[in-house]
Amino acid sequence: MTGMSGIRLPGIKAQHAIVTPTCRANKGSGAMEEAINLLRMEYLGLVSHPANTEANFHFILMVDRPPPKPKPVDRSDTTMTDGSPATDDHRDTKENGQQRGYVVLSEAERAKGYVRSVRVSYLHAGPQGPQYPLRDLTDKDEAFLGGHGYVKFEEYPEDRAPLTGKFWTQDKLDAVGKGCKKLTTMSLAIAETYARDPGFYQGTFCSTCAEHLPVTEFTWAPPPGITEHLVGCASYLALDGESSPCDCPFAQVVGS
Repeated sequence: MTGMSGIRLPGIKAQHAIVTPTCRANKGSGAMEEAINLLRMEYLGLVSHPANTEANFHFILMVDRPPPKPKPVDRSDTTMTDGSPATDDHRDTKENGQQRGYVVLSEAERAKGYVRSVRVSYLHAGPQGPQYPLRDLTDKDEAFLGGHGYVKFEEYPEDRAPLTGKFWTQDKLDAVGKGCKKLTTMSLAIAETYARDPGFYQGTFCSTCAEHLPVTEFTWAPPPGITEHLVGCASYLALDGESSPCDCPFAQVVGS
């Protein structure tokens, strides 16, 4: 048996398809005919070889297709984690630092499809540092911002215009990556909301620090030593189970 892969046949709409040289399914389909022709040419090339005159072999062309894209998210379709209507006082804080309740996308909205895998635990990695080179402050910077404690300026590339950069204090630089490194596990409804709409939340809770912090201080809990995306990054784990390419700054290698 021999296999062929890497063939792009956009006319075949199934997520997974197996095509043989004598396949009659979808007869008349241009993509199907192309697949059959590819297999037939492979067959004729091998059957003519003397060593294969008495061989019994088969060719199978496997065509993989990505799953369909989920429907657009309706962020107005929300409930509390238990399915009850959202309340105005849900942000009131309890003694343990958590809110009285948490808003999630409704069960019906979550059921429309995820854009990445459901993960229920994350690590508090700490604040993210500069993503671009730092420079010392100029005399003009000092005159304009003196007294605010800024020590460095992070210059953004031209493609981030009209933004030009960010000023950093020494305290902010010293805090980079200094989270508690502990694990927090959330309810399934919140985890599914992240999977449906990674940008739904701007902050999340650390059960060790007992406070809500920006999502960019947390990474999804992976096997140690692999490149991981921050909580809230839509590129984390495509639905095929592989990390998808990401050109955003929200990726780092977590400790081994």
